[in-house]
This record gives sequence, C-alpha cells and structure tokens, in this order.
Amino acid sequence: MSAVSVVKTFEIEFSKVDPELGIAFGFASVAVAVDGTLVEDLQGDILPPAELEQAVYDYVLHSREGDDMHEGPPIGAIVESMVFTPEKLAALGLPAGCIPTRWWIGMKLLPEFASKVKAGDRKMFSMAGEADRVEV
Repeated sequence: MSAVSVVKTFEIEFSKVDPELGIAFGFASVAVAVDGTLVEDLQGDILPPAELEQAVYDYVLHSREGDDMHEGPPIGAIVESMVFTPEKLAALGLPAGCIPTRWWIGMKLLPEFASKVKAGDRKMFSMAGEADRVEV
C-alpha cells in the first residue's frame, strides 16, 4: 500500500431526524473530504473509498443493525443506504465532486432510543468495525 497523506478529522451530526417515522438520516462515514483528501477518523484511522464501499455492502447484507455507543443490544436497523462514489454520481446525472465519497444511511430507531435522539442526547452516527490496521 502506498503512503497516504491525511489532513482532516470529521464528526458529522444527523442531517435529518423524522420523529414521526422514528428515523435518523445522515452520513455514517466519510472517506473523502470536499477538497479530495482522505479523511482521518477520531481514532486516527482512514478507510479508503473502495474498502468503505465493500464494507458497507457486507454490513447491509449481513447485519443492518446499530447499537448505542458501540455497546449493548440493537437500537435500530438501516432502512436506507448509499455510498456516494464518482461513478454513482455520474449514473445519477450529478456533477462530479458535488458529494465526496461518503456513506449515507437512514436508521429506523426503537422508540426508547428515538427519544434520546429527539432530546439531543445522541447527535450522530459512529461507524464501528474490524479491520487489519496497515501503517502508511
């Protein structure tokens, strides 16, 4: 693997919460920033776009569930998912770069957890997973 220059860390809050449906929408992961650089997460890791897309497909096929702060039983399940890539933007007729490589989700929340989101106690998605760490 070649060396990669990483310059940013991202935290992204929910883009929309629909209390009637009990669904939170937003970006669950950002692989590429608006300026085209790879994004470093809060733990100092990066997830290359191609690996993000493959991990999302595997997750949606085999789990779709989310938990609270990476612990405990499921608090909801993904009902909407799309990894925005340059190829998909072109297929949708959208201008190149208008959305950097990111994973958008909608998660249907259990009522008891939806109340935490509505109260502002939970404001964002956080992706967890297992991977082999490679020094770059």
